[in-house]
Amino acid sequence: MSKNKTVGIDLGTTNSAVAYHDERSLHLVESTSGHVLMPSVVAVDKGGKFTVGHHALRKLKRDFDPEFVFSNIKKQIGMPAQEGEDYTTAYGPQIVAVNGERHFIGPNKQTYSPTELSAEILKSLKASADRKLKKPSSGVVITVPAAFDNNRILDTKEAGLMAGFKRVIIKTEPEMAALAFGLHKTPFTRFGVFDLGGGTFDIAHGTAAKGDINIEPPIGEELGGTDFDKAVWRYLAAAYQQDEGKDLDSQPIAKLKLMPTIEEAKRELTDLDNAFVRAQGIYIDYEGGGTRDLQYTITREKFDELTKHLVDKTIELTKRLLERDDKTPRDFDEILLVGGMTRVPAVRKAIEDFFGKARIRDDVNPDYAVVMGAAIAAAQEDDILPRTFNFSQSVAFSFGLEDEHGNFAVALPVGAAPGEIAELVVTTAQDGQASIPIGILQGDAGSKAKDCVRLTRYEHRVQPGPAEKPRISVEFMVDNSGQLTVTGRDQQTNQSFPIREP
Repeated sequence: MSKNKTVGIDLGTTNSAVAYHDERSLHLVESTSGHVLMPSVVAVDKGGKFTVGHHALRKLKRDFDPEFVFSNIKKQIGMPAQEGEDYTTAYGPQIVAVNGERHFIGPNKQTYSPTELSAEILKSLKASADRKLKKPSSGVVITVPAAFDNNRILDTKEAGLMAGFKRVIIKTEPEMAALAFGLHKTPFTRFGVFDLGGGTFDIAHGTAAKGDINIEPPIGEELGGTDFDKAVWRYLAAAYQQDEGKDLDSQPIAKLKLMPTIEEAKRELTDLDNAFVRAQGIYIDYEGGGTRDLQYTITREKFDELTKHLVDKTIELTKRLLERDDKTPRDFDEILLVGGMTRVPAVRKAIEDFFGKARIRDDVNPDYAVVMGAAIAAAQEDDILPRTFNFSQSVAFSFGLEDEHGNFAVALPVGAAPGEIAELVVTTAQDGQASIPIGILQGDAGSKAKDCVRLTRYEHRVQPGPAEKPRISVEFMVDNSGQLTVTGRDQQTNQSFPIREP
């Protein structure tokens, strides 16, 4: 029986995976469907029963009911709901605002939070790992994009607890990629991480020297393989409209049948010059009767043309990061390729053209790099592997308070070191005021409070007195996993109290 208690999980937008390291070797765990990569898809039936992964996709294809099959869940977790925003996912479930958060609508108008659905994915991965380990796993290292804000980190952690893990450790994807590529063993290197997955893009850089890995604040965006798929979908839908006079967008089943075929064609175009996109019965002809099929050939040249703006966007973000930190491509020794989309020839060429081919490292499978790093970190949590490294990732966001004028007062700026403590003082504005509102925000320096992410609102009662006499010290600290702790201290009573905890 394995000594492992903690496993590593890459909770992805399109696919997820679980792995562990048993001191001798690293094990990628297959799901019950026989695949290491499990689609991050959850289906729910009218009785409220969940089906996850490949089984959910098979149910989707069998029942042709896209309304209650949820995908792209990671894109919604921890995100606020705003009126008028398009929350459409690949297979078409409706998303509504519930208490300011995005929730998926299921059968019988039952709503499901992204945290709850993510927990179902994590439960399935945990069950696969437990079968392989022949015992229950109690801890997990879950990876998140470097650009995830504090709310999204906390919701991901909550999903891990809901899945049955007793201990949940959050690590960023660039950190875990650095482990998978063995940077904790190198004497010294200046590295970049180019991570283009199914739904998110992160570009980060740092240094590694004899086990000390330092990563600067990254830049990221909701951009990934699903955006490439949508670009091809729009092209095919327009071509079908022109050739057949039928609007594929009018029938959800059309996208249901076509998107998996587009994904397969995208993979084929990594090695081939042409790929066929076929779908039978893609359009139901209610007027003429029967169904209509679709068949087109996509060339790599056409695919590159359709998705060039997306590739260009990744390089624009990369340039922005380097300009911010006063770097050039020559300042890097190696660029780690992470995420399955880095296999796309146009993406690979853009990276090589920008950084130089000699700096590119692709010796670790880009689909598994993050989960492999998470498995190494998990084994170190269990003392199965020695702790031969230390991570230091600068704070990626500014944290602070809402002041009395509705502005964002920064306490911890972007680039602050993990463990650094910053303090702001709040007080009463009027005589006799019996409480002090404390609004904890995350945002950009110089912003209005309304334009920031509100993390916590806390009302602290004080002894009424003259204005500005009651004073509260508010202390901010971010740990190595990017999680924020905020503590208050009443200067009159010297009593401390928690405002926000990881």
